Amino acid sequence: MIFLFFAGMSYSQRVLVDFEDGHPDFNTFGADNWMGDPQFSVIANPDASGINPSDSVGQYLEPNEGEPWQGMFFDTDTPVDLISGQSEICASVWVADAATFTIKVERGDGSFVFEPGPIDIPATQEWVQVCQDFAGTDADG
Repeated sequence: MIFLFFAGMSYSQRVLVDFEDGHPDFNTFGADNWMGDPQFSVIANPDASGINPSDSVGQYLEPNEGEPWQGMFFDTDTPVDLISGQSEICASVWVADAATFTIKVERGDGSFVFEPGPIDIPATQEWVQVCQDFAGTDADG
């Protein structure tokens, strides 16, 4: 699964991660015994077309040996504002096989967690935009 994260705003977007000039550290979880390739790495974009013509992308390898809830996370430098018209978080995703994707939001101190349901990604071998709108949810504010 290859992706690019951004937060949608009323009339513009704030890119949280673009993998071009540095990025936050991504931490994987749920596959602690995995001994294969690194689960997360930055690679050259294998399909610089469509909605993602960037040079570099993040790649996440989900091992079969992991837990059903395995995944990865990153901390932002500043809190992400989910109010003031910025209630949507999106990711540009490229998958080899149909997959599901969940965008979860939580405070670093663990005092708040909001995880909406998974989003199906049926399109393969092309970039698609996957979004979760947090307006009107417990994450709002």
